[in-house]
Amino acid sequence: LLILIGIALLFYNPQKDMGTGISYIPYWLLFLLQFHIAKVYFYGGLVKLNPDWLIQMEPMKTLLEQSVKSAVIPAINRSTAALYILTYGGVLFDLSIAFLLWNSKTRKLAFMACIAFNLFNFLLFNFGAGGDIGIFPFFMIGACVLFANPAWVRQMINGWFPAKQKGNTKNKKQHLVPDFSKTPN
Repeated sequence: LLILIGIALLFYNPQKDMGTGISYIPYWLLFLLQFHIAKVYFYGGLVKLNPDWLIQMEPMKTLLEQSVKSAVIPAINRSTAALYILTYGGVLFDLSIAFLLWNSKTRKLAFMACIAFNLFNFLLFNFGAGGDIGIFPFFMIGACVLFANPAWVRQMINGWFPAKQKGNTKNKKQHLVPDFSKTPN
């Protein structure tokens, strides 16, 4: 995934809107990046459509049993309801999340679901017995910004970094090096 996204970014050539002077990413490239993220989730859902996952509930059953010692609430790891929710919820999440992220009406809910799902994966796999999945959960949380409304993203960036706004001289630093030659009285 990281290699595919890196290759796609090789084709990024910033373009400016003639009317506003704002740089933007071409839609085809944004869609390509979104497609790579959607493909990972959807493929994860397709892989789970097998008897091991759906009927025997493996490997989720084993992961929950092995992580009882490190669980915050061990009774949840032993719960049959939790096993069903995580098994079938994982399939539904993976198969539907990309479509929910693309739909502006469900995007906020999908963002929250992505954060919860990926943080849970991080906790289950990194602190349980499932092994280390590295940066993947945090990468997928960060990738949600690709589905956000670009105007909202620009507004957030301008709020965090006001000196980057065009024409905003009030917040711009006038000197990079402080002038110590003037001493206060």
